[in-house]
Amino acid sequence: MSMNQVNQRMFKNKQNIEYYTDPNTWENILKYIPADKPLWCPFYNEKFPKSLRTINKFKKLGYNVLENKPDFFTYSHPNAVVIDNPPFNLKKKIILKLIEYKNPFILLLPTTIIDTQYVKDLCVNNDDFQFIIPRKRIKFDTSTLKQTQIHTIYFCYKMNLDKRIIFN
Repeated sequence: MSMNQVNQRMFKNKQNIEYYTDPNTWENILKYIPADKPLWCPFYNEKFPKSLRTINKFKKLGYNVLENKPDFFTYSHPNAVVIDNPPFNLKKKIILKLIEYKNPFILLLPTTIIDTQYVKDLCVNNDDFQFIIPRKRIKFDTSTLKQTQIHTIYFCYKMNLDKRIIFN
């Protein structure tokens, strides 16, 4: 899949609406994001300036944010922690690729991820998978200039959290 095809699928749903994570969404979990490791946010797109707000926020907080390469599915940053809101329609493919890359990650995903068979299969008897459950629904900005709230969780892998499930 070319990066152009990925970008088209990443940021648009059936109604052709783009969703952007508010950069403050990550503030509630900063204590779980290691400051000594580089961050890789592979799903931002320079064509959509709102998607760069999170990158800029991490940089202002002093994180080393790595360059985004042209194709997530063929290139990785092996020593980086992935922190991102991936396109929901590609979540399974992305999760499996990150596990293959062996990157620790925190992905903001819909709560329905817990109910999928592949996540159940991944998580059973495997403490490398953890969840941070926010106290409130996460707000997203849309390309239609509206905000929307979606029930989401932070799906984590190899983040060495104190518990498998954290209510935050």
